[in-house]
Amino acid sequence: MGGIECPSLFSMNMKDSKYNTFFEYNHKIIGYNTLYNTCLTLTPEVYGLLKEKFFLNLSMAALYSEKINNLLSDNKFIIDENIDESSIIDDILKRSKGDKSLLYIIINPTLNCNFNCWYCYETHVRKSKISAATIQSIIKYIKIEFDTNSELKNIRIDWFGGEPLMYKDIIYTFLSDLQEITKNSNVNVVSNFTTNGYLITEKFLDFCQEHHVKRFQITLDGNRMSHNKVKFLKGNHNTYDQILQNIKLCLKKGFEVSVRYNISQKTEIIYQEIISDFSGLAKNEIQNLRFSIHAVWQDSDKLEVLTKVDEIVSKLREHNYICVTPDSCPNTIFNPCYADKKNQFIVNYDARVFKCTARNFSTSPNEGILLENGTIQWLRKELEKEYIQNSTGCLSCSIFPICNRGCYQKRKEVDADYCFYGTNAQKMEHAKRIVIEKLYWSHLNI
Repeated sequence: MGGIECPSLFSMNMKDSKYNTFFEYNHKIIGYNTLYNTCLTLTPEVYGLLKEKFFLNLSMAALYSEKINNLLSDNKFIIDENIDESSIIDDILKRSKGDKSLLYIIINPTLNCNFNCWYCYETHVRKSKISAATIQSIIKYIKIEFDTNSELKNIRIDWFGGEPLMYKDIIYTFLSDLQEITKNSNVNVVSNFTTNGYLITEKFLDFCQEHHVKRFQITLDGNRMSHNKVKFLKGNHNTYDQILQNIKLCLKKGFEVSVRYNISQKTEIIYQEIISDFSGLAKNEIQNLRFSIHAVWQDSDKLEVLTKVDEIVSKLREHNYICVTPDSCPNTIFNPCYADKKNQFIVNYDARVFKCTARNFSTSPNEGILLENGTIQWLRKELEKEYIQNSTGCLSCSIFPICNRGCYQKRKEVDADYCFYGTNAQKMEHAKRIVIEKLYWSHLNI
């Protein structure tokens, strides 16, 4: 690089992409372009030269070497000067957020729960239960989509709450009706459950096998002793074994299961106990098992808890278990948060409509109301436009494509632009964790 005195002309019409980031990892420097999803590995010496001689102006550095030019242009760290990257992002967002091929509905059949976990943000509403009329209104909405949306290819129904399995009769009715109206169509239907898993039965799973159910997310709270301090019932202070048995039953019957471990400062857990508790699974059952390790929201910024999470993830992966983290499938411009998508909503048991599940449905203001005729009365006229608008400030940020302005719900609550990651150091740490996950899932070593 340094031996060529006169720049060549092959990259005179190139410019640096706005979305180049660099960070140190494993004694090397990783370059990551967040828009084009490309990576480069540099030695510290080469990176130092780029900084000192070219001030990280990559298009200038490319003028001095055809090899460097090809490397940077092939990975789109430098691009044609006429390319408008903001327009590229705008087109991607319009497609991903306005995608009408998927109808995604989350149903809260109740806000009641058989447990009372200390970290739960929901206010439990005893005797709350979605009405038959509201269930039929959801079915009517889906029928309208069938009749009016020629792009519809997939329907996803997720069950949330509260504990959705407290009222299985509602689930039986809805999924039976849904199967009836979709049986002669080419639309793919998938249903998933977020549940504590205690109320799962073999009879229920037999029904699920015949009614499009694919996945269960089931929560554990550390090891047996730690879990039973959080999830217990009158007369039963060992719910752990029942839930573990139900997880294994789901796997045996061919369902995908994401076992979510909620980790806090109070959690007692070591990876050897997880491995021991899930030993003896058949090969296909292991393939359908995902461990998902999360800090509870109250402790999500505590270094002690985050370190514990990282250690468990690392150890489980070392033992060839599939383990996901929030960085495994980040909310990006290509895969936005479900709350950012136009064709997604949550129906609460009382027919109020929301966009985000990470809120207290009893106290948070709703976005709309599901009417008896199967339409939604949105309460804010600008709601529909909001999901495809961008911030010019964010567009100039190097991590915008993998940040996508952060959390929709927080943006709405503060009613102003804000930076989800704040400092440059936080931005680079976010990019670093995304790249490390990218390399893990593609089985690359750097």
